[in-house]
Amino acid sequence: ELNGIDVYKIADIMRSICMDPDSEGSLIKYTKVDNENSHNNPARWQLNAQTYFSYLSYLSLEQSKKANITSRIANVLACIAIVVSISVAVYQIS
Repeated sequence: ELNGIDVYKIADIMRSICMDPDSEGSLIKYTKVDNENSHNNPARWQLNAQTYFSYLSYLSLEQSKKANITSRIANVLACIAIVVSISVAVYQIS
């Protein structure tokens, strides 16, 4: 079990997101769950195109969240710099 998901569900997920690891039809062979096989049999696993591009979109979204935080920090620092420069200018005038 993985986080409460049984081996049959994991095998089903593997079938839906992966391509055939070795040759046509090998996906069923490698995701078959019985007394001899497990859901994670060693093979050359590759994500199918839709899953791969969804993963890239996820990575892009995570990167944009980090960039958003960086831009917020930059805006706060710029506002602080404006307040300090105005304060210094007003102090020098008076």
